[in-house]
Amino acid sequence: GSAVGSGLGSQGTPAVSPTLQLGIKYNPTSYWFGQITLYRYIFSDRQQIWNPDFTYSFGYDDWHSETFSLVYSNYTGNRFSPNSTKGQKKTVFNQGQWSLGYKYTLPKMLESLLLVNDGDQIGCNANINITPQYTDLRTLSNKYYKKSIALGCRYARPSGWYANATIFAYPIRSQQQPWDPDFSYGFGYFDPRPGTISIQYNNYSANRFPGHNSVPGDGNPRKGSISISWGTQW
Repeated sequence: GSAVGSGLGSQGTPAVSPTLQLGIKYNPTSYWFGQITLYRYIFSDRQQIWNPDFTYSFGYDDWHSETFSLVYSNYTGNRFSPNSTKGQKKTVFNQGQWSLGYKYTLPKMLESLLLVNDGDQIGCNANINITPQYTDLRTLSNKYYKKSIALGCRYARPSGWYANATIFAYPIRSQQQPWDPDFSYGFGYFDPRPGTISIQYNNYSANRFPGHNSVPGDGNPRKGSISISWGTQW
């Protein structure tokens, strides 16, 4: 079954089991891409029906400032061998999220106040997110066109160390589910060059601002994940 505040159907909080992940990203031309990530749970009994066997995304995403992006991503409970008696499906495309984004830099005066050292950079983005079909925990039913707005910034050092944070707003507050955060954050060391190792901490759990209802046990630093990754290209 699904615990209140953890998830329902194919949507919910991240897994509490350590995972091994294999991601493959294909860039056919320019900044168009397609990506799939496979998951193997170290403690398989902790995988809930909303914790995926695989996730996928595709779209157009230019990393330069002053550019737009349009990306579809599906991080719901996708299954290679779904169990129909548990309501599982290979994937439900309409439960993925469409995101229209714009990347921008802060005004020079504000940058000069925030940047600590020469060579440091701050990049920001604004996104409008739409999920065509989503699970509503209060009514135990599927509803449609959940909308959110996200504003995020990333502070990066030339050495590869960084920190980032994103805040979310839900124009229709009743659409926000217990597993939908008010904010997310991360930090670590990231090296995009092939053959290098990156170490990162990210927290996408049900973080809440003061005064907003929270789910006991969710939205704290222990609900974040530490990842050690290695990449190559061909």
